[in-house]
Amino acid sequence: CESRCRSDPACRYFWHGTQHETSTCRLYSDCHNLVREFGIEGSLSSVPREEMCQVANPEGCWATTLRRSFLTRLNPVTCGSYVCPGHAVKVTQADKVICGFPHEAGRSCSDDLCCVAFVMGLAEGVHNLTQ
Repeated sequence: CESRCRSDPACRYFWHGTQHETSTCRLYSDCHNLVREFGIEGSLSSVPREEMCQVANPEGCWATTLRRSFLTRLNPVTCGSYVCPGHAVKVTQADKVICGFPHEAGRSCSDDLCCVAFVMGLAEGVHNLTQ
């Protein structure tokens, strides 16, 4: 698979593994997002087309730096723009409550996640410290 990728000038990444118990090779010219597919197992590798430094510990680099970068550069959907119904108010620091991410199906902000009932001038769960 690697030699096929190296011989194709447009190939920058290759994936080699098994898909439903069949040996599989996939060649890619770009890789903007990583996604998991059901029923496949293997390794994604790059074929550098220019001179570059080699990472001494790729597993350690992924675990400490690359994974964090991958997970934090997503633009989360937060409760900050959610509109609570009727006599409810947003939770404290609603802009920091993550409802999900745009690429996730079925994850969105909801009343249960973003709102609290408003009772007699105080949000439920908030204590009046002057008593």
